[in-house]
Amino acid sequence: GKMNHIRDSFKSIPVDLPAIRERVTIPVPVKAMHEELLESELYLGPTFRAIKNLWRHETNWESLSEIEVHESIRSEFFHFNLHPGVLDSCFQTVFGIFNTREDLSKKMGVYIPVHIDRIKFHKKPNSFKLFVYGSLREWTDEYALGELWIFNEEGEILAEFQGFRSQYLKGSRGENAAEQEKWFYEYNWNMKSRADQELVRNPGNYLPSPNSIRPKVDETIKQIHALPEQSDYYKNYEPRQYLLTIGYICNSLKELGLSFETGTKINVPQLIKEFSVISDHHRLFYHIFKLLGNAGIVEGEGDDFRVIKTPDFRDLSAWLHEINSEYPQFQHETTLLARCGPEIAGVLTGTVDPIQLIFPEDQWDLIVKYYVEG
Repeated sequence: GKMNHIRDSFKSIPVDLPAIRERVTIPVPVKAMHEELLESELYLGPTFRAIKNLWRHETNWESLSEIEVHESIRSEFFHFNLHPGVLDSCFQTVFGIFNTREDLSKKMGVYIPVHIDRIKFHKKPNSFKLFVYGSLREWTDEYALGELWIFNEEGEILAEFQGFRSQYLKGSRGENAAEQEKWFYEYNWNMKSRADQELVRNPGNYLPSPNSIRPKVDETIKQIHALPEQSDYYKNYEPRQYLLTIGYICNSLKELGLSFETGTKINVPQLIKEFSVISDHHRLFYHIFKLLGNAGIVEGEGDDFRVIKTPDFRDLSAWLHEINSEYPQFQHETTLLARCGPEIAGVLTGTVDPIQLIFPEDQWDLIVKYYVEG
């Protein structure tokens, strides 16, 4: 995560605790919930079982909990913005939403927090009682995504969590119960050198010198370069992909407000301010204009450029489909570009997380295929 001091603003999502308490009224048995979590092999100690009452909405993905700080941590509770033990109980509030699942005979399973987009602490607690409101926008068997708000006893907001994501812990619904043999292992003992033994030795004569293996390595490199798919990629596919990348860049800059009329003067620092490009991506923003210069669209250097050619703003979806149809053997590279290209403007302005574009948590199979088959 990143600590934000002054560069960005946190846009709070307004909520009304009295209104929430009026509509989120169906009780959820807390003891039964903790027992179910224990059956799923998640043992919660007393400080982590701070939920005293839990309610859910009849149809919406909303829940409300009443938290009471355990006596064992009260002496240090006010030293924190939110005590870690109590924070875990706050996260458990969304378990109340899981009780709306259609088949209650099926185990809820364990969902563990894995990511939070943004956090804002408004004020510190002033008592040992808290209320927590949770709302989900996405919920599947594999993950849940939503927001959390924490209030004090008077209904004042203490903290809010945006983009709170929890991931299902595989096996916690008992689906691997039949694989008990995987639980066992055996020790593999390795010899360890004595303290008085010399640990440094010269490499053996069996290790060939670099000069002796260079001809064979050069031959192997030539064979790899001669492979049909290598030649097809670098001679045919990559130039087409490069032009499509330039197309995505131009569309993104146009979306941000840049005019590509021939003769338009461009000052990069000024555009950074106008487009609100975040500091993390200033170097990337400068590099974009170097790419446009190489593509013959702008000329200049440093901070100042000038448009010398208006880009051909083609239908990028059709262009992408055309390349994918012509080069299906490189579909993984094309898919990655299709996922990242349309989000360039969002990445530059900080509204899109580039890590999630390249490594989306819900598409690990595609990521593995890209590295194995790409």
